[in-house]
Amino acid sequence: MKNLILAIIVGHFFSSLAFAVSVNSSSTKLTIYGVWLSTSADCTSPVQVSSDANGTEVDINQSPVLGTGAVAAGTYKCLIIKINAVIKFTPATSDGANCTSGHEYTFNTCLASNSVNTSKNPITGAIINCTGTSVSDTTGDELFLYVSRNSACSGTLSSDSACTGIFTNAWVPPTSAADVNHGFKLSSDITISGNTSGSFVFNTDSQIDTNAGACDLEGFDLSYK
Repeated sequence: MKNLILAIIVGHFFSSLAFAVSVNSSSTKLTIYGVWLSTSADCTSPVQVSSDANGTEVDINQSPVLGTGAVAAGTYKCLIIKINAVIKFTPATSDGANCTSGHEYTFNTCLASNSVNTSKNPITGAIINCTGTSVSDTTGDELFLYVSRNSACSGTLSSDSACTGIFTNAWVPPTSAADVNHGFKLSSDITISGNTSGSFVFNTDSQIDTNAGACDLEGFDLSYK
């Protein structure tokens, strides 16, 4: 078994596809309960890297450690993160009166009324139904975020041509290669050959804007290196 440390770093780079009205975040907080890896791009038979039953809130803008654990050497094609549906974010600059710099907003990503409103437990196969009543509902469901080599959408929902105009459900695993409807894209294999550390990059640049009168986090660009 090899020891693996997965950290989060935040990429800051210019994207010509970003909407001009969108702004960056100075803080983006997730509550993480566990991390799994799978050698299969369909995310089956995952092995657990770390577990935290109570969950730990991390600010991904501060490059926290995502998980640490012993994992067998090999090539992994799917990363699964158990997180709370409620994300907290703070705009670095303002985008109108309802989306102001320095104010922390909460955003529930798993609403019962959404077109995509389920998650799947990778261990038991159980379906988790979203119970959120509004984006401001702070009682979040515990969900599984799938990031796979078989998924095509990067997570930048408003600008990536692989996912623009569709409802990508990142809370369930992909069902085929180049799947645009399920999971987020893992840009490269996670290869473990010895005690190692890896960085899982969340790029939150130009992802916050005002949508229907509310401050909205559009998504984030994901990669591993």
